[in-house]
Amino acid sequence: MQNKDKKNSTFWNQPLVLEIIGFILTIIVGSWLTYYFNQISWKNKTNFEIHKETLKEAIQVEEDILSSAKKRIYNLNRINTKLENNRLSDVKKIWDKYYKTVEEWNINIKINEYKVKYLFGEKISLLFLDNNENNISNPKSLHHVIRKTHNSVNDFRKCKKKREPCKKKEQDSKEKLRILKNTYNEFSKVLYKSINEKKKLFRLNNEN
Repeated sequence: MQNKDKKNSTFWNQPLVLEIIGFILTIIVGSWLTYYFNQISWKNKTNFEIHKETLKEAIQVEEDILSSAKKRIYNLNRINTKLENNRLSDVKKIWDKYYKTVEEWNINIKINEYKVKYLFGEKISLLFLDNNENNISNPKSLHHVIRKTHNSVNDFRKCKKKREPCKKKEQDSKEKLRILKNTYNEFSKVLYKSINEKKKLFRLNNEN
């Protein structure tokens, strides 16, 4: 028995056997390390692509919403100016053109609400559309301020068509447009700040 143990001990201590065992262990450990670092590299690459696409989408959503809002504001201002100058024939042409932007805005409002919530967070999405503001007189979210301004300018337009005294409606539409401009500017700043923070985070993650 002792001779057998001695032979086994001698066998495992032979340089060639130890070299083979070392070679096998090197392959196993090397393969595991290669797999481990490949996984890390894949995860880093995947995270990079996700952050890149998220940033790209956020920039696109910012551009789409602000561009669409700006079209409505621009046309409402034009309509209001024409009404003030009693250019009713011009108003009809602009109103027809403007209403296409209204339809575009309304078609996309729910999907844009979801995108803003997903890409910028709940707090910023409420600055875009707060459903609790449906029936209040002084909303703060961009959508409802646009809606209120639209109604005010439309009331002014209808009043002019009837050729009634419209001074009060004119003042109201002008004030609503002023508020809308400020609301738009504030919302733009919030989105711009959020985009910049995302860019900084993206660069930081890319450097690491």
